[in-house]
Formats: sequence, C-alpha cells, structure tokens
Amino acid sequence: MTGGRGGKAGQQTKLDKYTIPKGPAEAEGPIDLVMASQTQTVTEWESPSLLEVMETIKGVRTSQESQIDSVTTEVGLLRADLRNMGSRMQEIEDSTSALREDNASLKTQVIELQVCTTIMQTRLEGYGGRSRRNNIRIVGVPERAGERQGNRREEPDHNDRASKEKT
Repeated sequence: MTGGRGGKAGQQTKLDKYTIPKGPAEAEGPIDLVMASQTQTVTEWESPSLLEVMETIKGVRTSQESQIDSVTTEVGLLRADLRNMGSRMQEIEDSTSALREDNASLKTQVIELQVCTTIMQTRLEGYGGRSRRNNIRIVGVPERAGERQGNRREEPDHNDRASKEKT
C-alpha cells in the first residue's frame, strides 16, 4: 500500500501537492471512492467523494494559512512595538542619567551656597553689633553727659579703627 485505505501500489492521483491513492474499485475512473471492509461481506459504506475531501482540506488549509498570516502580522507588529519601547526606554535611561549628573552638581552648589550664607550671616551679625555702638569720636567733646575733658583717661577700644591708628 502507498498510503491510504484501499490503495494499491502505483495507483495514485496528484492533486494540488497531495498524492491521493485511488480506491480498489476506481483504478481508472472518476475519483469516487467506495470504502468496503477487507472481506466485503459484513457491511459496505460510502465515504465522501475524494473531491469533497480535497475541497475540505483546501478550505482548512486556506483558513489556517490566513490565520497564520494574521498571527505573523500580529507578531511583526508586536516586534515593532517592542523595538519602539526599547528605544523609548533607552531615551529615558539617558535622560535619567543626565538628570542624576545635574542633581549631583546642584547638590554641590547648594552646599557651597550654604557655607557662603553662614559666613555672610556671621559677618552681618558682627556689623549689626558694631553699628549699635558709638563709632564716631570727636576730640574735645565729652562722650557722656557730665564728664569733663581733662579728667577722662584715654582707653583704647580694640574694635575702634581710630584707636588702632594711634597705637
């Protein structure tokens, strides 16, 4: 047998890439198979014609091919989407690393500015304390009420520029 029920070696019909064995009763006639049991004594039954089977197979094949084409198209679209997402992820990673670098430099600048602010605040407090004192001395005029000019002893003020220049 060459493959199929009831076929004989050498009796085959080619139809659209398929080799279909011919039945024992139909070696040379139309392609209409009658299937019978080996002994042909108990029962005989008629199967669908070979053309009907081939048409059904063609229909299934066409349906499967269209489904495979559809799946192939969808897989192609998914691949394109995946590539697009990959490029987007790369852009996000690049921008994230750039933002991290900017953040590090900004942190350094903030620390430097905090140090400068502390120094300036200390200087400002010193200037405020000096501005509240009498910082102008007029020679010959008493600084306090009831004080005489001749009795006053000159004491150098360490924060006073005028006294530093005299010494």
